[in-house]
Amino acid sequence: MFSSIKKTTIQALVIISILTSYIQAKNKEFSPEISSLDSSSMQCMNLKFTKRGIKFYRKKLRRSCGFTGQKLASMHTGEEWEEILQENGISNEIQKICPKIKEKTLKKIEDKYNNDIFQMVHCYADGSGNYAPC
Repeated sequence: MFSSIKKTTIQALVIISILTSYIQAKNKEFSPEISSLDSSSMQCMNLKFTKRGIKFYRKKLRRSCGFTGQKLASMHTGEEWEEILQENGISNEIQKICPKIKEKTLKKIEDKYNNDIFQMVHCYADGSGNYAPC
């Protein structure tokens, strides 16, 4: 009898934990206005954008750059990527690092994938302790 109560309690706690994580994730939305956030709170803040950035890098940038997403991300620290986002934009920096990229791909980054690529490189930046799977 006690084992079934213990099992039910554990299942309930797991469900509560999952729901709490889901609600917290839903309440956090990425904002390009990063000046009010510090690096520690920004690190891998929105995994949805991070995953989309990884997917885009794999499909569109990896061959043109000639190296992994981890190498791209680790070329700057998280703070440096924040400065690049605010000053020049991610696409300009990627064009400097990977000059073989097609203009069409850079336009896609500017129009649609800017936040995604930023989240990816910021999450896996030099000194972050995270390793990019692409």
